[in-house]
Amino acid sequence: MIGALPWFKDGQISRTVYIVASPYKTATTTVGEALVALGAGKKDMRYKAGMIKRYKEPIQTLNREIKRTTNFDDWLAANETRVCEIMAEFTAHVAPFDIFSDAPFGHTQLHPFIRKAIAPKARFIWVNRPRDSWLASVRNWELAHPDTYPKHDMWNTDPDTKVEMLLKRRKRQRYQFKQLAEARPDDCLTMHIDELQTYDTLAKFCGVPVPSAPVPRKNVSRG
Repeated sequence: MIGALPWFKDGQISRTVYIVASPYKTATTTVGEALVALGAGKKDMRYKAGMIKRYKEPIQTLNREIKRTTNFDDWLAANETRVCEIMAEFTAHVAPFDIFSDAPFGHTQLHPFIRKAIAPKARFIWVNRPRDSWLASVRNWELAHPDTYPKHDMWNTDPDTKVEMLLKRRKRQRYQFKQLAEARPDDCLTMHIDELQTYDTLAKFCGVPVPSAPVPRKNVSRG
């Protein structure tokens, strides 16, 4: 039962969790499985489209409240209890997991401040992928999953605008991650996708020994 989890109380997760907080197609599935292999966590929560739709309104409302100039500590002091109350039902669904490599608690649907309020010991990972490689992968992924991405046809009808939209959104999401990283640097890791060839960077961040085996690549689409 969710209510019996010792780390879940009053809408808040008290144990350490790992959140892969970069956009889709940045090897987030690979990171999630690497974290399990390292023993940093045991259970990765994968994509939950239904939760994104069900909690769209409170997520969007809370996201809009956080501005570029918002100070994390000031915001947290004023909003932590309220955010946990608003998102309590949502959090009950994610509480059994300790790794989040996909939406809605992974990726970029929720501002990092909100996730840190819900899970104070959360640790965040952002994977940088080169622009052209990322765009090509996103294009392939969206065209292969048209039901998930309503604007997928823009890749054919207006690719320049589509690219501009994606890059603008990624820039905004990167800034939001940096906002949290400035306030909690020890809880935030930025790594290049090439660093996933070994466990070194992730192991150091998690404070665990480095395995000798290479990191298996998962769910990879290439341009």
